[in-house]
Amino acid sequence: NKVAGSGDRMLGLMDSYLSKKAAPRTQERIRTLTPKSDRHKVHAKYSNATITTPIHLGFGIKTVKPFHYLYFPDTGTGWKNPMVQNFFGRGLEQEVDQIEKDLLNIIEEEI
Repeated sequence: NKVAGSGDRMLGLMDSYLSKKAAPRTQERIRTLTPKSDRHKVHAKYSNATITTPIHLGFGIKTVKPFHYLYFPDTGTGWKNPMVQNFFGRGLEQEVDQIEKDLLNIIEEEI
């Protein structure tokens, strides 16, 4: 059975795709949705404010130290952030369809 023999290879291809293509693309999408404040400082929108972490059949995206404050506007937490902006969630949602299509293509090519 071809499927049984290609399982480990397929998982490796999927992990590779998620960490090398899907994660950076999603990270960039989140960056474009990140708001720019009116303050005179280095802005997350124009910096490397996030890092990706590979996870088996997935990936994580989190902020780096000087940009941990992005939690507050993203979740609408605190008196300066009266509304939830959800740019992390929206960025991921905008990439999910393409990620699913690409993963299905990997599976179909291996079967």
